[in-house]
Amino acid sequence: MFLIGIEGGSFRAGIVPFIADQYTAITPRLEMFPDSDGTLVEVDGVLTLQYIYNVYYWAGNVGSLSWIATVYLEKRVGFAASYGLGMALIAIATAFLVAGRQHLVKAPHNRAVVSPSKDLNIATFKAGFRLYEADPTYQLENHRRQVSWSTELFADVSKTIGLLRML
Repeated sequence: MFLIGIEGGSFRAGIVPFIADQYTAITPRLEMFPDSDGTLVEVDGVLTLQYIYNVYYWAGNVGSLSWIATVYLEKRVGFAASYGLGMALIAIATAFLVAGRQHLVKAPHNRAVVSPSKDLNIATFKAGFRLYEADPTYQLENHRRQVSWSTELFADVSKTIGLLRML
């Protein structure tokens, strides 16, 4: 149960942006398919990505019917076989990802979005967690200092904290 929970929280959270990174042809283009009569077809990347996500979610919904097999296995064989089925499917999916990693698109990381600046964290801590005091404009007007983070980063962090409070 613990391993399946880790899979649900890590793999499923990361797979959605991973799928978007794999499809890189977003701009519309004209294409002639081999089995057509020579007519050109416009391929819209946004619609194609939407179709890919539809297939992904449909596969997930069909895969959720695996409870039928797990209940049957639990009844006939035991709990170990029942949970082993889910673990085996996760292992197979992981093996496919590892084996095909040289064919995958590796998107560059944007570190500024992933984690806020260390200086911004320190400034927020020193201000008694009054986030508005870490605003670069506030710092310049009240303390006459230039800070290393941008107003955009500050706004993103503020929005994120506000969402976390709501959740």
